[in-house]
Amino acid sequence: MGDVKTGGDGIHDDERIMVELHKIPARIGRILFVVTIHEAEQRGVNFGATVRAYARLVDEGNNNDELIRIDLKGRFSSMTAVVVAEIHRNSRGGWNYKTIGDGMTGSFNGVCKRVGVVNIVNI
Repeated sequence: MGDVKTGGDGIHDDERIMVELHKIPARIGRILFVVTIHEAEQRGVNFGATVRAYARLVDEGNNNDELIRIDLKGRFSSMTAVVVAEIHRNSRGGWNYKTIGDGMTGSFNGVCKRVGVVNIVNI
């Protein structure tokens, strides 16, 4: 729902990705959510330079229940990218989620290659 490259206000969700799981083709079995700092390596910044940065997974269909929340400044303060969460199809055709919380340095595409993502959608 837009890319805030200046950091936003740190109080509200400055960027949002909405996924309508019922519209995901059956051939897609896993979706990873990766957060990176725009041009972090070129600018020499990491999550330690952020104010109140977090990533979360919310179920809007269930009263905006917060399923996952990761503070990006805390344990990821020296990182430039975090694989936040994964949603994957279960054996019944529904979806499950899990927290990943794997921090690293590098670009979005570099991080995706390291975690084995073949089809990259950069939002």
